[in-house]
Amino acid sequence: MFFKLSAKIQQTIDQSKYMNKHSKVIIIGAGIAGLHAARKLHQQGISVRVLEATDRIGGRIRAFSGLSERPIELGAEEIHGTNSIWFELLEQSNISLINGDNLDNYVYTQNQLIREDLVNDKTLKILDYLPQLIELYEGKDISLQQFLEQRQLSPLAMSLANAYHANESGSSLDRIGIKSLQKVDQKWSSGEDNLVLESDSYAHVLQQRFKTILPYVQLQEAAIIVDYTNQKISVTSNNDQTYTCEKVILTVPITVLQRKLITFTPNLPEEKEEAIQALKMDAGMKIILKFKEQFWPKNMGSLLGGELVPEYWSLQATHPQDHILVAFAMGSYAERLSALGEQAVTAVLEELDNILGDNLASTNFKESYIADWFKEPYIWGAYSYPSPYSERYRSWLEWPIDNRLFFAGEAVNLDGHYGTVHGAMETAQIAVDKILTEEN
Repeated sequence: MFFKLSAKIQQTIDQSKYMNKHSKVIIIGAGIAGLHAARKLHQQGISVRVLEATDRIGGRIRAFSGLSERPIELGAEEIHGTNSIWFELLEQSNISLINGDNLDNYVYTQNQLIREDLVNDKTLKILDYLPQLIELYEGKDISLQQFLEQRQLSPLAMSLANAYHANESGSSLDRIGIKSLQKVDQKWSSGEDNLVLESDSYAHVLQQRFKTILPYVQLQEAAIIVDYTNQKISVTSNNDQTYTCEKVILTVPITVLQRKLITFTPNLPEEKEEAIQALKMDAGMKIILKFKEQFWPKNMGSLLGGELVPEYWSLQATHPQDHILVAFAMGSYAERLSALGEQAVTAVLEELDNILGDNLASTNFKESYIADWFKEPYIWGAYSYPSPYSERYRSWLEWPIDNRLFFAGEAVNLDGHYGTVHGAMETAQIAVDKILTEEN
């Protein structure tokens, strides 16, 4: 089952439907950006209302407790660096964190599984210097795949480059723009540590840290019309409810805007529409696989080199009592898996059988869960990624309209922190600061 809100909190949220329909600020979307903006405004005495299209808070933060006593993260999972607003919040909450990079990576090559540092492939050394090569690049914004093909990498090196740089960035090698990647790498400032929650879940943190604003969240209330023609902005929902406010913060995934699920009156500026359509957010999947016993190397953190899945990782650091591997795929890899539906599990087990031998995956398989974000309503993807020229479009989307319509969420982060929880929070903080500056 999914990690549910407590009955008391859920009742509090439901009661919000009977509140006055005018608020100073309406926030559309109850993901981390929407929740953070609402809490910050509420702390300053600004009346807020949050409209959420789905039946839960969190957006791309979601936990599942059906395969283990401790919930498993289906969406956001890692804390990227210690110099961030999200890390500070977790630290203030006394949440225990552990380093997610302490185990060894293994690579499937030449029909055998080898610890990565023992692989004999000279072109792999290029990957060690890839950040510097990207930093020095001065050409046009070609794809990362084109950039690497010019350096004649081996198929294995290309596979690892996809896993480490494209898959992690939210897509596949042929869709990542080298200049865009360069720009976000130059701006990145949160640090290089990759941490995970030792014994808690993101969803539980949201319940605890944002409980003061949950009464102002209305679930299953999708905003479909934002009319900012007059001094008072009116927001109409799919339930034929109309709310008024002075300012709106839109925190929905970029895909919601691309599908034009929200009608704006007047139309958004042409530059804003161009940015919305130009930014990219690809398919993303996690397939959680639970086994009867561990049959992979004891100290294995990640398994790389598969043709179907760019990276498998073990949850032994956070779920030591279970034997769980996570298949993580983005971009074109996720699209292919998504098209298989429930058969994706069979395909992944077959790949693991081939890599680890003796049908070990199939014979030890116990149960699974597919988190297909490509099919998730009101999300339809994983997170934005540095497609060619994306950084220009992010800045266009971030600009507020008449200091009345604000845009927040990871896709509009201008500090290189796209695709992260802290990146989404940063954009929410910027919108809040602009609103409070005008108030004062």
